[in-house]
Amino acid sequence: MGRFRRMLREDREKLRGERPSQVALYIWDYYRIPIIALLVALALGGYLLFIELTVPKDTWFYACFANTYADYGKGSNFYAGLADYAGYDLREKQLTINCAIYCNPSNLTGRNYYYDSLVALMDAGALDVVVMGRADIEALGRSGRLLDLSSEKGLGLAERWADRLTAVVPDDTEENGDAPLPVGIDLEDSRVVGDYAAYPGDAWLGVNAHAQHVDQVEVFLQYLFDAGDPPVEGIG
Repeated sequence: MGRFRRMLREDREKLRGERPSQVALYIWDYYRIPIIALLVALALGGYLLFIELTVPKDTWFYACFANTYADYGKGSNFYAGLADYAGYDLREKQLTINCAIYCNPSNLTGRNYYYDSLVALMDAGALDVVVMGRADIEALGRSGRLLDLSSEKGLGLAERWADRLTAVVPDDTEENGDAPLPVGIDLEDSRVVGDYAAYPGDAWLGVNAHAQHVDQVEVFLQYLFDAGDPPVEGIG
């Protein structure tokens, strides 16, 4: 610290009587690295503060509509309607609707970037539900990536939607046995097939085996079918 103060005193003596432009040039020549470091630190600090104050830290719900060119994301009527129906305060947490996945788990040939992205989201527990055709939902179910809707974690979904289920025998019968497990719910006459026409009649919903918000799946389904008043508190 003493050495630094001594350098500043010497610099002041050198610059005494110089024009402002010469002073500025001298400071930039000799102190540009600490000046740049300070500006970067200030910019980074400001950005982190902005993120802290404006970006929600958690997620209400994350749904993926695969293999459709419909846009249900932020700014759409579907997105706004769901947030309003479920009572989600988007200043507190975020709602994510992903419509940018294009793959067919039932007919994969080689590596598929979209499939890898879907699997990563599911395995990380970020994704709650995925909507695809029946064959693709069943393929995901056989791989073990979809929740057994009759399990305790399913929170009664299999019972409430019993007339719309599809069941599969998992590939890993050693761990799961060879009994068919309900993994998909038919959305044939829901908003995504009717009002929004995103799927040509073949739309099924699967719940991620690692979903963090299973209690919101019933709310989501009721919104899709517009079944009565919004159950703001969810199920469970």
